[in-house]
Amino acid sequence: MPPERVAGHFGSGRLPAFIVWPETTEQVVELVRLANAEKIPLVPWGGSVGFRGGSIPLSTQSIVVDTKKMCRVLEVNTDAMTVRVQAGAVRSDFDSLLAEHGFWFPFDPPSHPVSTIGGFISTAAAGWWMPKYGYMGDLVLALEVVLPDGQILRTRPVMKHSVGPNLNWLFVGAGGTLGLITEAILKIYPLPETRRTRVLTYPTFNEAYRAAYAINRADLNPYVLRVGDDGHSRVYLGRALMEPNLAGASIIVGFDGLTDLVEAQDRIALRIAGEHGGRDWGAEMGQRFWDTRLNFWKQRKSTQATTNVITTAATFDRIEPLYQAVRSLYDRHGVHFSIHIPHFTTKGASLYCIFRHTVDDEGLVLSRRTWQEAIPMIQGMGGTLEHHHEVGVHLAPWVEAELGAGLEVLRRIKRALDPANIMNPGKLAL
Repeated sequence: MPPERVAGHFGSGRLPAFIVWPETTEQVVELVRLANAEKIPLVPWGGSVGFRGGSIPLSTQSIVVDTKKMCRVLEVNTDAMTVRVQAGAVRSDFDSLLAEHGFWFPFDPPSHPVSTIGGFISTAAAGWWMPKYGYMGDLVLALEVVLPDGQILRTRPVMKHSVGPNLNWLFVGAGGTLGLITEAILKIYPLPETRRTRVLTYPTFNEAYRAAYAINRADLNPYVLRVGDDGHSRVYLGRALMEPNLAGASIIVGFDGLTDLVEAQDRIALRIAGEHGGRDWGAEMGQRFWDTRLNFWKQRKSTQATTNVITTAATFDRIEPLYQAVRSLYDRHGVHFSIHIPHFTTKGASLYCIFRHTVDDEGLVLSRRTWQEAIPMIQGMGGTLEHHHEVGVHLAPWVEAELGAGLEVLRRIKRALDPANIMNPGKLAL
């Protein structure tokens, strides 16, 4: 790879000393032992779609560990309903294989054609189908991790244990700061007999949110439940669905599974949506959402140079106040924006806030000022610093305000496991 291409690839980071492409866990062990002995920083690299600088090297002495050649599907166990894969695998590496056995892996964020399993785990990623199937961490049954001293940790693939804390969760969301994930055993599900999705619109965001909240409270177990404001409906949803007349706030709600059950769930959801004044765009539009869902990623990529993203999550009572506060801040700064709720759970919901700006110096200053004002405001109102992606480098200044004494707990764990500080140093405020 030419040096100028590498330098551009790593954005605001430093050009590393080496880039390596291991293919086996044993090769990773050898590399880690060498790095630990020589105190060389190791930076894991997956699909290169991170937002927060979590995979950029901060030292010219770093070794970037690119996992793309660790992409093998090691085992499909249909009786256990699991798949064992290497950390560099992407969804397309095992989708067709699972389908041959009548299964699928229900984690499908827009970046899934390029994002790796190890990256999903290390960032505690969230996908489209979280309301029914959970976050990435919920789909992890077991991990193989090379620790900073070269030891291999293999957790047991069980649904739950009471033998101390679940060590899988020590590495979910850790951003490669505590060890290098080399394999994962993941939960898979039978292919659904039927899938039915609806697109509904409402005059205002608050009306759409309250309708979605009512659907969520009805315990219908949708595989997708999303709310978008007018900006999201027009700029992203309308373009992705190729429907220029889509306007107002929107809901996407869908169900999958046995046909009789899905029909009942769909009927009840439509009744609730109608009671709140929603317009149903028909089953064909819902199917179009499923068929064109990757267009959302293309829309994001097409505007990546001029967008910035803030994601948060909170309890239900805080979602509308947070939405109004962020919207008012964006209006005050004069930035173009869209806000949507990508996920509902039984515990709360998330907000995904996108604002666009020019790429000149004035636009970048405006972006930075807006971001720096929004994040403390969100935290002060009970929202989390980050819900969707990672902390990396860019969000590190706000970690202490989020975790309090918990940050020192993480730092002590880091010092105990990685006294030489070789595992992705400088990330997650560690």
